[in-house]
This record gives sequence, structure tokens and C-alpha cells, in this order.
Amino acid sequence: MDFKSALDISNDGMIELALWLTKAILLFATIIISQIIIIRSIILVQEKRTEKFRKIWRIVINEAIFEEPETLPSLPKKYMRQFMAEWNIFFFSLKGESHHQLVSLAKRVNADRIAMTYLIARQPRVRMLGITTLGHMKIEKAWFLLLSISKTSDTVISLSAFRAMLHINPARATEDLFEQIISRNDWPSHNVVQILGDVDKQLIFPRMRKALLISNEEDQAKLLQLLEALHCRDLLPEIRELLKGNPDGRIISLCLQLIYQPEGREIALKYIDYFRWHVRVHAATALGRIGNPDDVNVLIKMMEDKEWWVRYRAACAINEMPFITIDKLQAIKDTMSDRYARNMMEHVIAERSLI
Repeated sequence: MDFKSALDISNDGMIELALWLTKAILLFATIIISQIIIIRSIILVQEKRTEKFRKIWRIVINEAIFEEPETLPSLPKKYMRQFMAEWNIFFFSLKGESHHQLVSLAKRVNADRIAMTYLIARQPRVRMLGITTLGHMKIEKAWFLLLSISKTSDTVISLSAFRAMLHINPARATEDLFEQIISRNDWPSHNVVQILGDVDKQLIFPRMRKALLISNEEDQAKLLQLLEALHCRDLLPEIRELLKGNPDGRIISLCLQLIYQPEGREIALKYIDYFRWHVRVHAATALGRIGNPDDVNVLIKMMEDKEWWVRYRAACAINEMPFITIDKLQAIKDTMSDRYARNMMEHVIAERSLI
């Protein structure tokens, strides 16, 4: 066999191999495309069934708010998550007696028993669903599991457990979780305030006020911030006690933000010349809330401060006093000899004119 014949045979073999590879690739692609089509079809069928289920149970849940139905449609266990999701949407959007009707409906379909199993689920979304449902249903037997979950490192899950426990038993939750409210730095303050906002303040304020006097400065700062956000307005005894210990400027500023009674005026006056400017800012703001006509001259003097923010807040404080009119502001400005104070008062007068 010469070289040319061998080359022809080799070329024929390569062509045949390429054809087989092409067929294999086409077959493989056909199988993949077929699988995609089948999976997509299954998903579409499941979505249609789920949507049909939701439509049926939305009607049932809506009717149950007004009158408990004698019979209920079938509720397969595989659709329990969808039921809980719809049920919680209704619960969030309603108040009062409607909640009792919704809880009665959920108990009829054993949502509490199934929600308990969700607490140990691996998927965070399923755990959240179980936690939220048990909280809304006020299931006491879930307490210790929820307490354990509230101590986990997962911020979202632990906060959800905290909220659920407050739904179940606000007084007990406040007692059991008070230390966490203060110590959990991963719990955003605005979330804690939002959760505590629906709780009777008489359940939390006494404990927080007592803790103020025995905590370290870091915890005191957090407590003061929470009390301010929760609109606690009668902290003068605790504030006076805190300020006796010569705290740092941050604590002083937070205390000044919580003074709303005229009896606290002497505290604000004490800090108008404090060496830290942000304390002077809050002293001026406090005088604007609780000051009397005698304090106008004090604030005018503060408008000569070297710090812009102190001058601005002093001018705003004068403006916010209930007995100060815009004509009075103009008269005060005309008596000022300090250029920076005059400029600031002009700024505040312009702001007031825009309102």
C-alpha cells in the first residue's frame, strides 16, 4: 500500500468519526432541550395548580373573617406553605376581632402543628414562615423553641423570633429577652424600635429605666437611644442621676435629647458652655423645647459660638419657642452686633418664611 492509499483511508476514517461525533452532539442537544421543555412544562403545571389553590383559599380566608365556614376545601400538606403565606398576608393587613377568626381557621387546618415542624427546617424562608405563623397564632408551646432561635447568630431569624414571642406574651418576652435587646449589637436599633413600638410601654419602660442606672456607658447609650425612639418623656429623675456621675459627652447629649419637662431647664443651662460642641448643640435644642422668655438671651449669646452647628441650633431654638413670632425674630436680628449671629438669624428667618 502506497502512501497515497493510506492517506485516503485515514481521511475516510476521520470523516466517519466526525459524522459520528456530530450525531452524538445533536442527540445530546436534543436530550437536553427535551429535558428543559419537560421541566418547564412541569413547573408551569405546578404554578397553575398553586395559583388555583391560592385563589380558592383566598376566598375561604376572606370569608372566614366574617363567618367561620362549616366545611373547608382540601388542603394537602404540600400546599401548607402557600396557605400560611396567604394567611399571614391577611393577618398583617387586619386588626382586632378578625385576628381571632383567622387563628380559628388556622387551627382547623393544623397550621400550628405544622408550623412547629418548620422551626427546625434548614431553609431560612421556611423557618421564618413557621416563626411568623406561630407568633400570630400565639402558640405558647412554641416558647422555648423560639427563645432558643432568638439566641442564634442569624440576625433576621433571631429578630423574627423576638417579634413572635412579643406577640405570644409581651410581658414574658420583655423579661426573657431584655438582656438581648441591650447586648445584641447585630440587632439594628430601628428594627428593635419597630418591634417594641406595638408593645404596651408600661411593660418595657420601667425595666429600661431601672437598667439605665446600673449599666455601663455603652449600654446606657443604647438604652437612651431606644427610649428616645420609643418617645419616653418622663426620665428626669434618671437623667439627673446619670449626670451626677460625670459621664462622657455622648451620654450627656443623649440625656439632653430626652428632656421634655420645663423642670429640666436647669440641666440644659448647665451645658450651654460645655467644651464639646455637640453637647452645646443639644443644650440649645433642649432650651428651644422647654425654655422660657428668659432663655432667649442665653440662646442669642450661643449664636456667637465658634461652631456653625451651635449657632444654627441656637437660632432654631429661638424660632421654635411658642411665644416667638417672625417679627420678634426680625427684632432680635436687628439688635445683634455679631456678624455671624446676624447671618444665622437671617438664615433661620428665611427658612421660616418658606413654611
